[in-house]
Amino acid sequence: MLKTLAAVLATALGLSGLALAASHSEKYKLVANLRASQEVPKPAGVKKNAVGLFTATLVKTSSSRKVTWKLTFSHLTGRAMAAHIHLGKKGKAGAVAAPLCGPCKSGQKGT
Repeated sequence: MLKTLAAVLATALGLSGLALAASHSEKYKLVANLRASQEVPKPAGVKKNAVGLFTATLVKTSSSRKVTWKLTFSHLTGRAMAAHIHLGKKGKAGAVAAPLCGPCKSGQKGT
């Protein structure tokens, strides 16, 4: 009986450990300060004081990935026609990895 109880207890502890491992998640905060001078290629007629801020939180589990984000900007010469995340090195126009919005409004959020 004691061996059976120990086996049941060991199994229950093992299963609860698996449940804890499955629910474990990693959280990453991402921040990008945006300046018109960093745009590639350089847009024509842009104010030098045009700025923006992109913040995001990535929550990663063993079975999913979720990004929530917010984009703010000011001093543009016109409407923000689109925003997206590029993959690439600094100073290079890399491929679009994820579209965010278009047209965009300052303070816009998404998932």
